[in-house]
Amino acid sequence: MRKVDFLGIGAHGAGTTWIWRWLSRHPKIGFLKSDSGQGIIGKECHYWDRNSSKSVQWYYSQFDWSRPIVGEITPAYARLPTEVINDVAKTCPHAKVFFVIRDPLDRTWSDIRKRRRKLLRSNDNPTCGWYINQASRQKVWIRNDYLRTVKNWHRDFGADRLRVYKFEDFVKSPRPHFSDLLSFLGANKEEIKSWSDAEINTPVNCGVAEPIPEEFSGWFSGHFHHRYPNQIGSIRALGCLAELETR
Repeated sequence: MRKVDFLGIGAHGAGTTWIWRWLSRHPKIGFLKSDSGQGIIGKECHYWDRNSSKSVQWYYSQFDWSRPIVGEITPAYARLPTEVINDVAKTCPHAKVFFVIRDPLDRTWSDIRKRRRKLLRSNDNPTCGWYINQASRQKVWIRNDYLRTVKNWHRDFGADRLRVYKFEDFVKSPRPHFSDLLSFLGANKEEIKSWSDAEINTPVNCGVAEPIPEEFSGWFSGHFHHRYPNQIGSIRALGCLAELETR
């Protein structure tokens, strides 16, 4: 029985839908069946966080195996506990894992704006206190604890099978970063020569730009830097941070 070749584990709000759309265009890379998945159909299986009580055979049945390199992207996997990650490693013993991280303030602002659209009416005008309450949820802080995620996955997958990208670098120079990701996954990176710059730079799943309130920015920066210092440097020390030389 074939095993899953790769997993994208987030981060939530860090461009994974955009990356999925482009990886799906590669003739050698497959994802879930067109009618399978939860969240974004075809992209996110949510097996390991929501459906692990089902059999592994059920998990495998969700994929389109017609292509030689097959996987899924479920950002919720970034928050998996270590014992579940260990199960992932046993079930997918040769899988590679990639993780896209984003400036935590920008990621959190994107996160709570989506939550605002979900919970409030379009003409509601929430206070800064409402935004702070939303950003204070444990789920949000775990999503921002990139070092925790990287350490947990690094424990079972190692630096050779775990690749971390910075969202800002990916957006600034998508072509070399897609090329690097394709090589990491074992796919022919020459395919991206046919992707036009206009198309590849088109945002996916983005709302209208909205400035971050200064009061919220000040609150968040103080709390974040107090709780999670030096994340990038620590991730770099683990040997899995992609830092490409681009012009």
